[in-house]
Amino acid sequence: PVIGYSYDSNTVGVQYISHALHALYTAVTIANKNGRNLARFVTDFKHRSPDTKIRLMGHSLGAHVIQSAVKNLAKNIKNRGILEAVYFFGGSIPNDAFSLSNGSAAQKIVTAKIRNYYSPYDDVLRAVDDWNLTFTPIGYRGAYGKTISKYSQTMVKPKNHRFASYAAVLRSFP
Repeated sequence: PVIGYSYDSNTVGVQYISHALHALYTAVTIANKNGRNLARFVTDFKHRSPDTKIRLMGHSLGAHVIQSAVKNLAKNIKNRGILEAVYFFGGSIPNDAFSLSNGSAAQKIVTAKIRNYYSPYDDVLRAVDDWNLTFTPIGYRGAYGKTISKYSQTMVKPKNHRFASYAAVLRSFP
């Protein structure tokens, strides 16, 4: 089955540089809280359907939801290998999220692979990087430094930051 997980990121004002930092921090906080909810859903679903392979896909701030879910899942050893794969499209998590020092939770929870589709042409992620609001997003220039073994990345050239643009440039959908 394909199941969508949606949440209200409350990013009002992010388009205005004077409000962007506050809006971004608010959105990341909300995304992280929703990661706990997603982790709970994953464990409940896997309990009811143990043979189903679970793959998570996140776009932009959705990468924070997934990263938070993975960290929450990693708190219980019973969740080892609960996710088959994770895919990011224009993800806004830090570019060192899957470094050897930061990626241990994902290495334990994800069975097969973690794939990042990044784009140095993404205007939204470029703005975040140019404004020096925070870290360089993994979806903008890919991962920084040596990464965990399950991580790989592919540079793509979407028309814009929208998920549909990322999906349109893939040869096949995960």
